[in-house]
Amino acid sequence: MHYFRLFFFISTLSFALFISCNTETPSSSNQTEQESVDNEVQTPTLISYSIVDTFTQDISAFTEGLQFYQGLLYEGTGQEGKTAIQVTDPSSGKIIDRYKNYNSDVFGEGITIHNERLYQLTYHNKLAYVFELPNLNKAIKTIDWPKEGWGCTTNGEHIIISDGSSHIYFADAENLHIKR
Repeated sequence: MHYFRLFFFISTLSFALFISCNTETPSSSNQTEQESVDNEVQTPTLISYSIVDTFTQDISAFTEGLQFYQGLLYEGTGQEGKTAIQVTDPSSGKIIDRYKNYNSDVFGEGITIHNERLYQLTYHNKLAYVFELPNLNKAIKTIDWPKEGWGCTTNGEHIIISDGSSHIYFADAENLHIKR
């Protein structure tokens, strides 16, 4: 068995060295294609910025989602046993409302507000919690979501959800069924 591993290792290493030592230059047609692609890439425009204000924030919160809505900051936090939704007055940093009645295994993720409802995804629980604003005393429903929850937003029609992969899902706001 030891010899097989050694043989496999040496074979793999030899193949990698062989491929990396290939000194052929690309054909002229490949160079032309690459030059065409390079010419299409635009250099990003540098922008300047200035800090116009700062806000106090609960530094114990494991922030997973933020949204300013009607002059208030809504924050979704994560970590099992510490997941919460909190509403903060950004001018004072004072927490106005906080919902934290989740099961201890819930890890909250991204949030969005759509049609006066706040949606919060969960990481591995495959659920989304929905709250009717302004009341955060109790989620009005939980919706099954078949994937990991990461980030979410809305386009005014759908809840747009990321699962941490390269896919973005447009889901129906009532039941989170994937539309596209």
